[in-house]
Amino acid sequence: MADIAPHAELVEGLYRAIGRVVSESAKLERVLRNTLSELEYTDRLIILFEGQSWEWLAQSVKVVLDQFVCIHWEGERNEMIGLINEMTELRDMRNWVAHSTWRIDCYFEGSDDEECLPSERARLSPESAFHFNRSRFRKWRAERQLTIEDVEEIADRIRDLRERLSDCSRRIDLRRRHLPDVEPAAEAAG
Repeated sequence: MADIAPHAELVEGLYRAIGRVVSESAKLERVLRNTLSELEYTDRLIILFEGQSWEWLAQSVKVVLDQFVCIHWEGERNEMIGLINEMTELRDMRNWVAHSTWRIDCYFEGSDDEECLPSERARLSPESAFHFNRSRFRKWRAERQLTIEDVEEIADRIRDLRERLSDCSRRIDLRRRHLPDVEPAAEAAG
């Protein structure tokens, strides 16, 4: 394993970037929990949402949205579902950052490069790449090369998605509170 002491400044920057990804992810999960609470209007249900994963929360928002007839907010409903669908790739990248160990050098030295996928930035600037190895990844011997800029971009994308989800959730809540035609789909059908 390479000595990281000469790379101390880079390592510090990486830790800051990883911290941003984790923090933005937690904020996004809070928005999803709040959205679920607003859709159901029952403060006591929040206990069900605490501690749930990003994936569980996103899927739950979609399930709850499917239960409502929304004549006056169909656009917002579809927008929210589209935003949640955007989360899939971003969740995978977030998991690479949040659930990996990393090194300056490759974990699989002397092995095929297919096991160590570089980002475009890492390919162009390998001296600034870190090797991320996912401990929770289902495929054995998989690694990604990411730069600090890649990790910062993931944090920025999560923040942007969180802001758009929060705005959409706010608009849905305002419309639902002021329009009489919002009722569970099962009741509307019966």
